[in-house]
Amino acid sequence: MRRFAKNVRFAISGIGHLAKSQRSFRIQLFFAVAVIVLSIFAGLSTHEFLWIVLCVFIVLILEAINTFVEELVDLIDRTTNSSARIVKDVAAAAVLLASVFAVLVGSVVFTNAFFGLSFAYGLLFGIIITASLFLLGLLGGGYR
Repeated sequence: MRRFAKNVRFAISGIGHLAKSQRSFRIQLFFAVAVIVLSIFAGLSTHEFLWIVLCVFIVLILEAINTFVEELVDLIDRTTNSSARIVKDVAAAAVLLASVFAVLVGSVVFTNAFFGLSFAYGLLFGIIITASLFLLGLLGGGYR
């Protein structure tokens, strides 16, 4: 049991490192808590709620893996190596893809829960949100 408690402390320390050192993780954690709280009060079905929680945790887990990959690549090779850059970019792409998936699922679930809109309208809303965020990112908007 002591070994298990020690392992849990190490894991919590890792989450603390993510929260302290990774701005993206802090932002995602904020939205994760907000979305889960919103889900609790939205009257979602068990399945809808579990889809939301699954999406939230997939994004957070992939952000942790992305940080792990970036730290490991930096540890192995501090130079600007094109292979190292590709490894980091692919890890970041996994987080981006999971985030897009989460936005689409959340849009479908919440537009139905709050406005009674069908799957198609929820998906369209999610696509518009995702496209807007991509456009904002491409134009250099947002924060730095």
